[in-house]
Amino acid sequence: MFSNNDQISRRQTFRLFTFDLMGISLLIVPAYLARNSGVWGILSIFLGILLGLGYIAILYWLSRRGQGDLLLDIQTGFPAWARDILLFWLVLHCVLIAGFCGFVFGDLMKESLVPEESYVLILAILFLVAGYAISGGIESRGRVYEILFWFVLIPLAIMLFMASGEVKSEHFVPAENFQWNMLFSGGYLVFIMEMPLFFGAFFKKYLPEQKKKKGLFSCMIFALLVSGAFLLAEYVILLGNFGERSLATMPYPAVTLMSTIQITGGFVKRLDALMLGIWFFTLFALLNLFLFHGVEFLKALAEPKEANSRKKRLYLVTILLMAAVLALIFAYLPETREWFYNYIWYAGTPLTVLIPVIIGIWKGRQK
Repeated sequence: MFSNNDQISRRQTFRLFTFDLMGISLLIVPAYLARNSGVWGILSIFLGILLGLGYIAILYWLSRRGQGDLLLDIQTGFPAWARDILLFWLVLHCVLIAGFCGFVFGDLMKESLVPEESYVLILAILFLVAGYAISGGIESRGRVYEILFWFVLIPLAIMLFMASGEVKSEHFVPAENFQWNMLFSGGYLVFIMEMPLFFGAFFKKYLPEQKKKKGLFSCMIFALLVSGAFLLAEYVILLGNFGERSLATMPYPAVTLMSTIQITGGFVKRLDALMLGIWFFTLFALLNLFLFHGVEFLKALAEPKEANSRKKRLYLVTILLMAAVLALIFAYLPETREWFYNYIWYAGTPLTVLIPVIIGIWKGRQK
């Protein structure tokens, strides 16, 4: 019924990127924006989208100078020592973010659905399912999220529309005067959440035809605009419902918002529990993204040639175990989360921007 050639369509590509970009941003960005930018966070979202569009332009420029696949450029265009350093960092970067995504997923489930359940058991089931999902390759991910796309986005849009009726205009009065650092710090935060775009540099090999390869960056732009529109709508509604001071104190404000929505007739008494599926699907997509590419980078680091199926399973198990251990560390050692935030803010995100630029300059000099 389906082909098995490790390739996906443009439509699946767009939907995958949309899920990846929405995965964690809709859950945790509003509270951070409220703390850092307040009402000015609305402008920060626009700035973050503009930065994301600029980043896509950088990746497009890189694709024109190199082979169109950043992994091939790293493997063939650099000395062995530089290649190994880059691949080693990419593996660690993917594992770190996958571990954090696993922590957020487990924390959300434990706090909202099964508070009495063991956190270790939740993570064990999560990573086992994730391992099974990515073992099917990029096609499996593309098919699943192509089907789920409207089942997730339509309920989310309905929920936001229902909550918009409780928006209060007085909550949009700034608590303090405008400062440029508010705008820029919030915009940078939104841009950090757009870093799944980085994997567009590794994505062309999964698109089947040359004319479709040219559409990769239009898929990324469209996914960025759609996810940015949902984030903007959510932030405006959250701000209008709770105000920036209350919003800043909520760990998962979107979940809190859903619990306040009342549906007449009693057909659905716990809309928040029903709508948690949105966050589970999007978070799971983001977790799979970093696990999937982490395995690919580990294979390239350990064995430049094509690995056999036994070694591929070994690489998959290695990445899953590393990410699961990190998720437990983030859960039981809260101080490590601050270290992770600092890494993403000061090192992880700048490196994902600079590395494509450095590789593009290097490839241009080789020509």
